[in-house]
Amino acid sequence: MSGMGVVWGIVKTAATQIPWGRVLEKVPAAVDLMGRARERFKPPAQRDLEGPFRLLQEENLKLTKALVETSAQLQQIGKVLGVLAARQKMLAIATVLSLMLAVSALTLVLLK
Repeated sequence: MSGMGVVWGIVKTAATQIPWGRVLEKVPAAVDLMGRARERFKPPAQRDLEGPFRLLQEENLKLTKALVETSAQLQQIGKVLGVLAARQKMLAIATVLSLMLAVSALTLVLLK
């Protein structure tokens, strides 16, 4: 029975000595501070990280597609440049032959 008397004494002291009006006025501020502290110390959730990772993955896919398209265009440009080089070589050969023919014709005309 002595345990019950101690508990009753604590309850009686709390009821008469604690200014419950002030305590109730400050409860919302204390709850707000506790909520902020809980959010600050809480580790980041896995869902918070999924959003940026998805955006990065989508951006990487777009960049991969652009890179594939660019490499295909570069291959086409390489083929076109090969054709142009062959045409330029043929034109140079034709120019040299026509110059040699012109010089030989001029020398024949001058020697007659």
